[in-house]
Amino acid sequence: MNNGTKHNLEAQINKIHKSTRVNSYGTRDRYFEATSRFCDFLADEFRLKKFANVQEKHFVKYVEHLKKIGASSSTVQTDLSGIRYFHGRSGSRHALPENSKLDLEIRHLGREDKSWTEQEIKGAKELAKDMGRKDVSLAMSFAEKFGARIEGVCTVTVKDLKDALLWTNEVRLKEKGGKERCVPVVNNEQRQLLKECIAYAATKGRSGQVPFLSESRKHGVLNQKTSIQNWIVNHRDKFMDNSREHKSRWEPVVQKMREEFDLKPRSDKITFHGLRHYVEC
Repeated sequence: MNNGTKHNLEAQINKIHKSTRVNSYGTRDRYFEATSRFCDFLADEFRLKKFANVQEKHFVKYVEHLKKIGASSSTVQTDLSGIRYFHGRSGSRHALPENSKLDLEIRHLGREDKSWTEQEIKGAKELAKDMGRKDVSLAMSFAEKFGARIEGVCTVTVKDLKDALLWTNEVRLKEKGGKERCVPVVNNEQRQLLKECIAYAATKGRSGQVPFLSESRKHGVLNQKTSIQNWIVNHRDKFMDNSREHKSRWEPVVQKMREEFDLKPRSDKITFHGLRHYVEC
């Protein structure tokens, strides 16, 4: 990652963030988080130094990136709103294209079953282990056992894990929009996973308020999230149920059965977010 360029871009949007009072605190923070990720992309892909110079080509390329990593239509549209929010206050002379020109999926809440199958989870963990990606394997297990989003997995601290194991019997997660929630520890599988996560952190020299999975340096959490998401996108064809890819072939039959039993159609791709849907099933 081009850290110098990234830091420069983030300083520019941070200045805007501090100087505006339009929208609620939560919305502004959500927009800032989305635009910060966009700045990562700009630094890596374009070496862009001035946020005001963002043009249509940068915007369109980022939309393609979000689609590639499997971001939901809801997430994409909210992220683009956030980027427009900061871009419109940057003094830019460039206009960004409307959503209608970006070939975005229509937002349908709860339209698809995004959950992973048990076999897909097992296959992904085995592949991650074989590739030496213990971090990916633990992240998937944590999402599966605690219903955590990737933000929560990558920010939960070593202290949070130890407190949950020894004192509180609940894991404190900081997730989407900076909101916190506590997830009860109710079975031995969860307790064993907490021990494994603490042990992994120890091998990396992490303790206290440092995230067990991410480096403590600036952007460590963001880099870890990106690394995990990219791993899934790049390797999911190796463990994904191939019936997803041939979904259209069986769609009429499957759709009829799902309607009969009031089930959602299964999504044709899997993303990290789908692991928490496995818990909700």
